[in-house]
Order: sequence, then C-alpha cells, then structure tokens
Amino acid sequence: MDRATRVARATLRWLLLAASACALQPQSIEHPALQKLQPHRVEHPTLRKLAVGASVQAAGDVRIRRLSSKPSAFLLENVLTPTDCDRVAEAALASGMRPADTVSGDARSRTNCDVAWLAPPGQLSKDVAGLLLSDEARAAPGGGCEDLQILRYADGGAYGPHHDTARDAPRALTVLYYLNGVGGTWFPLADDARDPPRGRAEALDRAGALDHRRDGVRVRDPKRGDALAFFNHDRDGGGLDWTAIHSALPCPGEKWVANHWFHVGGLFAEPVSYTHLRAHETKANLVCRLLLE
Repeated sequence: MDRATRVARATLRWLLLAASACALQPQSIEHPALQKLQPHRVEHPTLRKLAVGASVQAAGDVRIRRLSSKPSAFLLENVLTPTDCDRVAEAALASGMRPADTVSGDARSRTNCDVAWLAPPGQLSKDVAGLLLSDEARAAPGGGCEDLQILRYADGGAYGPHHDTARDAPRALTVLYYLNGVGGTWFPLADDARDPPRGRAEALDRAGALDHRRDGVRVRDPKRGDALAFFNHDRDGGGLDWTAIHSALPCPGEKWVANHWFHVGGLFAEPVSYTHLRAHETKANLVCRLLLE
C-alpha cells in the first residue's frame, strides 16, 4: 500500500471518529445568563490535592504528575497511543497544512511552523475533560472545546513566551499532546517566589531575563503520546494567571504537537462570545463547540 493510500484511509478513519464530536456546527453562541463559577472549583478535586512532584494513576495506563502549583500544570503519560498519534499527523497532512499565522502580538516569536485544524473525536474530549475538570466545571452550560490545532515544527522551530488565553476568549485549560516525542515546553515563571506579574508586559519582561536551563519548569523529553495540561486562569480571582506563559523551545528535528483548548461556562460573570474567540486566533480557526456533559 503506497503512502497516499495510507494517508487517505487514515484521514477517513479520523473523520469518521470526529463526525460524532461536532453535532453542533461552528457558530457564534452567546450565554447571557451564566452563573459565575468559582475559579478554584474548575480543577478536578483529585488534582487540587496533588503536591508538586506527586503523581496519581488515572484511567487505564494514564498517569498524572503535578509539575507546578502556579500555574497548575501536569504531565499526563500515555494519553494517546502511537496509532492515535499517527492518525492525527496523517489527517493533518491530508487536510493541507499551511504556515502558522498567529494574530496576537506574539506572532514574531513563532518560527518554522505549519498548522492544521481538526475536529477532535468526542470520546477524547470527554475522557480528557473527565480527568482534569471538576464535575461542576463540566456541567456548567456554555462549556466545550475548540478544534485540535495541529502544529508541525521544522528543525529548530520554536515559539517564544506567550499566553494561551484572553479575557474575551477564556481558554480555561490547555492540553498539549506530544505526537512524536520531540521538543520541550518551558514555563519560565512557574512557582516563582516573587509576587505574580501584574500584566502581560511585566510577565514577558521577567521571562526574557530567565534561562530555560536553570529557571522555571521545563518538560524535558516527553514520550510520544504524553500530554502537558495546565490551567490558564488564577484559582483565586479567575483573572489571567501570568505564570502560565510558556515557550516551545527550539526543537532538535521535526516536532509534531496538538493543542486542545477547553472552555468552562460561567468562569466569568459576563457572557462569552465564540465570535470573539475566532477573531482572537486566526481567520482560519473554526471553533467546534463540544458539549462535555
């Protein structure tokens, strides 16, 4: 069987899996009457009790280890199988990857990177949400997740310090899947003893003075199928947690990863528009709202 046939079949399998994930089409959805959810209740209660460095056995072969307290970050081992990783990459290639175009002010810091967007299989979204989010967060009306953002970095590709969320596009949780086990992720301000940064400029200034070889927290040599999960909002007040800024370090060879962004309804008192979310990333980013309950 030639490569073209293998890619076509893998893509078809992926699309069949994903078809059930998006019963609702991408659209602008307003939720004007959401009741505010307390930020400290978003995280799964088992994870809240986990000390830095401690781990817990989750469903199946998945093991979760806390990397830092602030931001609340975890390494999930064995989330995807090698076959899963292959299918994601092949489907991304078949869909037509293009140079990554980040509309935020950090665009200049992303290099040697192509992107594609795929609807995630519903079971993956539910399983991951069940591991990381509380029952209360998953049941809150207006929650869901975006399409998977598949990234292929060429040798030496990197993405400088950046934050994944914004006030008008509150990505409560980021899950980053390592599809080929290449590359590292760095949180320069993780568990910093100083007072938290008061905003983006201060956070980036602090990060710029640090060295990934000695400062912060770094995910080193992840295995294929592992995932990094972290919460982007402060557990006390619900505002942006600026210690969650992170970098994709220059990769020694081709690197494949996938971002899975989750939203929690009622995290803020004001309504959230998914149209704002689409404008926040790129014109090509379609939002797939998945019901997690």
